[in-house]
Amino acid sequence: MQRSSADAPLIDRARSGGGLARRARAPSPSPPTLLIRVPAACNRRRRRRGHNVVRWSPPEVPRAIRLALSMTNMDGGRVLSDLVSRDIAEPFHKSMFAFYSWPNWFRRLLAVFCSPRVADTLTGVAQSTSQLRAIFYEIQQYRRVFVESWLAAGLDAVICPAQSCPALPPHMAMEAPGAFSYTMLYNLIDFPAGVVKGTRVTAEDENETKRRYQEIDYWSKMIKSASSDGTIGLPVGVQCAALPFNEEICLRIMQDVENSAASA
Repeated sequence: MQRSSADAPLIDRARSGGGLARRARAPSPSPPTLLIRVPAACNRRRRRRGHNVVRWSPPEVPRAIRLALSMTNMDGGRVLSDLVSRDIAEPFHKSMFAFYSWPNWFRRLLAVFCSPRVADTLTGVAQSTSQLRAIFYEIQQYRRVFVESWLAAGLDAVICPAQSCPALPPHMAMEAPGAFSYTMLYNLIDFPAGVVKGTRVTAEDENETKRRYQEIDYWSKMIKSASSDGTIGLPVGVQCAALPFNEEICLRIMQDVENSAASA
């Protein structure tokens, strides 16, 4: 969707601009088919209502995910581990405690034998205060690059998947942080964003995932397993995002997507 004039109100008759964002990282499997289908259907409805829709890819996504993982692990997970360890912990939390208990040298050694996505998680820990400051500075630089790309595309808002699969079982959610990279991106750069239900998983969606979803690493195997059996009827989220201080645009599009899903 190409951008309209800056003062055009975002109402049904407005020709607002927005994008259908599709994230790619090599080597990385494509999202399950339904996660492309649902945002695309939302944008087709917006075209019929007079909005301008274009495809747009966020810039340097691998860099953004690495920075996001660095921020969530900047203290080696000590605060999070301490909080959970003083509460009633589920058995599947043990994997998180094990990860945070590994020394940095062991994480970096293990990363050599993992896929790039998993390696980013293993090595995304600041080793010193100076390195932490460098991470903060790089986040500021990335945010500038992101905004420049957004403005160059003439976007008012973006509609994209909320995560790379339907809801994961609790014991899997802790072990597949890559599934949440879509929401992680907009949290990193502090953009207003929200998620609403776009549709529900169908039997055809499950079959398509079994046939077409590639397994390239531990995360993709886990996501394919969770997305191709027992998911029929689960809600599929659609994420809407806008520029800072444009929360009303984000909320308006979220309402539009939710109403369209309800009437479908």
